[in-house]
Amino acid sequence: MAGPIVQRHFEKVEAERQAVFARVEAERAAKKAAAEEERKATDDTKDEEMTDADAPKAEVEEANGA
Repeated sequence: MAGPIVQRHFEKVEAERQAVFARVEAERAAKKAAAEEERKATDDTKDEEMTDADAPKAEVEEANGA
């Protein structure tokens, strides 16, 4: 008699576990995608900053007569 009841309980617990696992995996994937987008944005900003940093240096060299 207890066998089918226990089986249903374990099936319910397993279904809940899988639902939580799927939600955690979706959150992890979203976080990874957001971090990747932030990294790309940061890389683009660094490229622009490097370009900007080179320009004043050239102006300083010209002013010093180098």
